[in-house]
Amino acid sequence: MKLLGYLALAGAFTAALPAAAMQLWHRETWEGYRAASLTFDPWVCGLWVADESPNLILLSPSGREILTLDTPLSNVRAVAADAEGLLITDGWGTFFRLTRQGEGFGDWDRTQAQRDVEGLHLHPEGGLLVVGDDAALVQRLGADGAETFRIEGWTQSPKMWEPQGIGLDPQTGNILVVDDNEGLNALFEYDRSGGLLTVSPLSEWGRDAEAVAIHAQTGTLYIGFDSGQRIAVFDYLPSQPAGAVAVEQGPDCALS
Repeated sequence: MKLLGYLALAGAFTAALPAAAMQLWHRETWEGYRAASLTFDPWVCGLWVADESPNLILLSPSGREILTLDTPLSNVRAVAADAEGLLITDGWGTFFRLTRQGEGFGDWDRTQAQRDVEGLHLHPEGGLLVVGDDAALVQRLGADGAETFRIEGWTQSPKMWEPQGIGLDPQTGNILVVDDNEGLNALFEYDRSGGLLTVSPLSEWGRDAEAVAIHAQTGTLYIGFDSGQRIAVFDYLPSQPAGAVAVEQGPDCALS
């Protein structure tokens, strides 16, 4: 009985502790990529890189170039992926849906097109996560285009002045946003409702953070830096806030 009582007390004490915070361990850096936007695509087990050219580059999880994809845009500012294919934008209201072979499909409703888009993520539960720097704004849009919630970076503490890239941790539903050098050059982590969880400085590994993506099945996080043109690769553990709910992460892609 004493042992059971001790275990119950220990369990209650553990439950009362704060949620474990985001942890990052730098693994390696890939030079030569000006990553304006990143998205990990488990349907092809690769990382799409948008570098503000007309093309997308697909990298393997270990950094090997697989292919270069031509797009209809003269400047791809952001890219996102889901089971159907890719969504790209020039950041100023023009969006295209593409297959992974570069063929257009579907009809993107231009009335839902957001301007000042620096980063995109197609949410597994439907709709979009969108980030823009001019208004220091992060939005979640439902499948109907209606705003579900917003994060106004300049109203929080610490302030997020220049949000650039956005990603999602499917293990928890946490939202990850990078702030560039005009802000804190840091990774901001939010819970699924937009509550701020952690802020991780990034200047040790690069300047002017622009993009973030996650390969959850291998615990890998990618951050693109504009200055120096590099992608830093990290092992990571997300925060575990109360009420965290996993979301669909796509097909099994455990290659590293």
